[in-house]
Amino acid sequence: MHVQDAVSSYLFKIDNYDRMQGEAFNVGDENMNYTKKAIALSIQENVDYFLYEADIGEDLDKRYYEVSYDKIKNLGYTAKITLKDGI
Repeated sequence: MHVQDAVSSYLFKIDNYDRMQGEAFNVGDENMNYTKKAIALSIQENVDYFLYEADIGEDLDKRYYEVSYDKIKNLGYTAKITLKDGI
């Protein structure tokens, strides 16, 4: 999630405090679910840097799942900054 979307979600929460009080919300957009590798490769396409994948070790963060953003979308919030625009 881009920092601008994070900030806009905080402002949205302030403006909608009564409707959101005591609830947890996923903030983002289903169209912006990427693996860490996909993000790294996209950055590499747009920024001059070298991506190296080591043959040793392992990523201890095994999370790989998509979440629903419907709950906050139903209140009127949408994330706007795409991966490409964020890069």
